[in-house]
Amino acid sequence: MVKLDYARLKNIRLEQDITQKELATATGVNLSTIKQIETGRSATDLENIEKLCAYLEVDINEIYHPDFHDTKVLCMLNNKGGCGKTSLCSGIATSMAE
Repeated sequence: MVKLDYARLKNIRLEQDITQKELATATGVNLSTIKQIETGRSATDLENIEKLCAYLEVDINEIYHPDFHDTKVLCMLNNKGGCGKTSLCSGIATSMAE
């Protein structure tokens, strides 16, 4: 989950049978910004979210969670088997949990 539930926003738009282009024209939010928001590739400012919610007649609290903390992703990679990737991940997870 992220601060902006982009999948929910997209589903609401599709339920109302509104195209991205129509939404962009009606709200003044750039079409490429809407595309990036709906795929989760880009965040946007609160002003654009408010415009989209107003046009789609959605309460902003349904799709925007300002108190959500950003999640950090750690990646352990090694092509060789048996080098301790799983053990390393388990150790880090245990340390973080404590």
